[in-house]
Amino acid sequence: MDTQINVIKGVTNITGLRTKTKEIVERVRTSQRPMLVTSGGEAAVIILDAGAYQQMIDYIEELEAEEIIRLANEAEQGGSFELEEGIRIFEERADAIIAAQRAIEQGQRL
Repeated sequence: MDTQINVIKGVTNITGLRTKTKEIVERVRTSQRPMLVTSGGEAAVIILDAGAYQQMIDYIEELEAEEIIRLANEAEQGGSFELEEGIRIFEERADAIIAAQRAIEQGQRL
């Protein structure tokens, strides 16, 4: 998997995580910035503070709820959407998820 993550400042590898787990967890908690863990030189996982993760999930759920309400209102008014509209909705949700992740990575409050 060729994953590029270029907005995260903290990076460690599996060995570093194994030997400095406590320090890494503390750094992520205090900085509120995620840390990228690599394996074999490739991005493997991201460590994220639980509060920041919950904030991201809440934000995504709020966006989804707003979209559901919009679609329900449109349907009540006799509207419908075709495949292109479904694709657009999917792309908007994906963009929202990416934006939320970047905001958290940059230490911004959502």
